[in-house]
Amino acid sequence: MSPQSQLPESPWGGKHDRQCKPCAEIEHEAEKTESLAAMPKEQDEIDYRLEDNPRCPYCDLQFEAEREEIDGMVNREQERECERCDNTFTIEAEISVTYSTARIKG
Repeated sequence: MSPQSQLPESPWGGKHDRQCKPCAEIEHEAEKTESLAAMPKEQDEIDYRLEDNPRCPYCDLQFEAEREEIDGMVNREQERECERCDNTFTIEAEISVTYSTARIKG
């Protein structure tokens, strides 16, 4: 009997091609532990304000917000779960408007 036939469910796409759920969970927990251990014990919330891309305040994972997500975050906080460390945090998109002017030639 092959090891694959002993799995309770079929392998699925993962970081390394096809991966079984137990292996994916082990890899996720190892990455989570490593990233949380690398974070400083003390941090300032200011380090996570006014960023170009949102970052998890627990493990520092940077991600790109999709346009649909951004629209829902403008002027109101949303909760998000980090895909790397599984912690939940709030996120809010802050919009800044700037203007440029120029003289009309002629």
